Amino acid sequence: MPPASTASSLAYSHSRCRRRAASQASGWNQRIAQVLAAVAPGLITARAKDASAYGLERKHRAKIEGDPSFVSRLLLYASKLLGVPVPVVYVPPTASGEVELVVLLDSSRPVPALVLGRDLVAGRTQPEVTFLLTKKLVGLRADHFLLWPQLVPSQTELQVILAAAMRLVQPKSDVGGADPAAVRKYVAFFHRVLPEAQMERVASAAAPLVANPGSVDMAAWVAESDAVANRAGLLLCGDLVAGAREIVRDARAHHTRPEGAILDLARWGMSSDYLDLRGRLGLALVADNPKAPPVAHSFAELGGMFDRGLVRG
Repeated sequence: MPPASTASSLAYSHSRCRRRAASQASGWNQRIAQVLAAVAPGLITARAKDASAYGLERKHRAKIEGDPSFVSRLLLYASKLLGVPVPVVYVPPTASGEVELVVLLDSSRPVPALVLGRDLVAGRTQPEVTFLLTKKLVGLRADHFLLWPQLVPSQTELQVILAAAMRLVQPKSDVGGADPAAVRKYVAFFHRVLPEAQMERVASAAAPLVANPGSVDMAAWVAESDAVANRAGLLLCGDLVAGAREIVRDARAHHTRPEGAILDLARWGMSSDYLDLRGRLGLALVADNPKAPPVAHSFAELGGMFDRGLVRG
């Protein structure tokens, strides 16, 4: 199965599990995703900085290709599966946190990169690392990119960005809850940074929302996008308990409730869609001697990428 088909299947299976009204809402969410994907290049370019501005050194850039470590192999496989380029990865020895997105300037071209911190692996099993990293890779898809807080820090600003994109089609278009002054700033920004061809893509994607402004529900789109990323994580890690643990960790970090997301993932994990995708990808394997996976406490425990696979000089 081609990578793009796998990613599309995840989104399709999400809407298929819902009733008709919810499926219609999912259709509008796809329109929102298309609009945000169309304006994302402008925002990505505007956020790009030299590696030095992030305190990143070339010697801490990891060599993914050919590295035998678990994380390297996971990044290569999951990127292909999800239809995203293999990201540039930095592993600074002093970096805390889990996974952070930075946008680097490389020969005047914006290049997304992931900075892996020590908290990514501390106390996590391999299935948990797989679930989390897969979710982060889903975030590199064009239709999910603006969900990174390093690019757009809040749902409120996402609402403003969507309203500005709709204003490019209809200057009097209105999305409830979007600050008018902030919308005007983004409209001017898009006119300044997006080439004509990209503006046409934005207009084409936004036109149905302009005609039906009441269909815009940013919170529902964010929730559905997160559910799709959770499903991708479960698809690769194959461990519902590991996925639930990661959802709980994320909920604690964001002061939200995890029950709904866990229930959605559990339902999908028992569905024919999930079993079919696992089978088609050759992931439906059962260990002869199943046992609890080891818990990692440092990057060094996960293999060569972190102690010998760095570019020097």
